[in-house]
Formats: sequence, structure tokens, C-alpha cells
Amino acid sequence: AGQSVVEPAGASAARPGEESQQPGSKRGAGVVAEVGTSRKRAKTLVRLANQDIQDLTSKKRLHQALGVLRRLQDRGLEGDAHTYSRLINCAARCGDLGQASQLYQGMQSKGVEPTIVTLTALLKGYCEVQRSRDALVLLRKNELYHG
Repeated sequence: AGQSVVEPAGASAARPGEESQQPGSKRGAGVVAEVGTSRKRAKTLVRLANQDIQDLTSKKRLHQALGVLRRLQDRGLEGDAHTYSRLINCAARCGDLGQASQLYQGMQSKGVEPTIVTLTALLKGYCEVQRSRDALVLLRKNELYHG
């Protein structure tokens, strides 16, 4: 993966010349532009973190992948559905279904909606370790099984 996506601690989030402007000042629109830039920057950091997590997943490096999420959270950012889906997939591929389940519950508690990719990763993990009851419960909770 090379250099980590999430910038090292102490890296400045402000670019030179991007000082805050007070609303109503001659350049008051600077505040709005800065907020827009901050949101765009946050999305970029999450997207790049997702790429790092995917690379680590292919190498089955769960603890390092979890570290990427922790670094995002240390910066005040939260992963998105892609972040959690990839982490759940990594945990399942590594045989750590306890961690996969914790990530699934954690994403929901943070208001991140699971996608079909998220559910598939968790279901696949359950099935690989013969936890078909857990898989069935997950299907029923998500109204994917009506039997």
C-alpha cells in the first residue's frame, strides 16, 4: 500500500492562505469555501483509507486494517459503509467472526447503514465456520429471508 492514506499526526489540515474569514467580512465566503474543502478532504481521506483497507484485506492483515479505521477516528472522521464492509470482509477472511460481528454492530450504532456487500461478507464468514444459525438470524433481521 506504500504510504498510509491517513496523514501522520501533527499534519496540518489548513493550507497556506486558507485562514478563516468572518461572515460579513470582505471575504466572508471564505468560511463557506473552507467548510466545503474540509468535507471534500474528509471524503478523500475516507476513500483513500478504504483503498488501504482493501490492500490489507488481500494480505489478511486484520490488525493493520483496523488501525486504519482507528487513525481515521483519531482525526475525528468516521468510516462509511465501504470502510466497514471491507473491514468485516477482512475479519471474516481471517476467521475472526467475533470481530466481524463487532464491526457490524458498531457500524449500525454509528448510523452507517449496511449494504448488501456488508451482509454478504458477514454471511459468507458465518457459513465458512459452520455458523448457519447466525447466518439465518442475520438474514431474518435484514428481511432477506422469508422462510
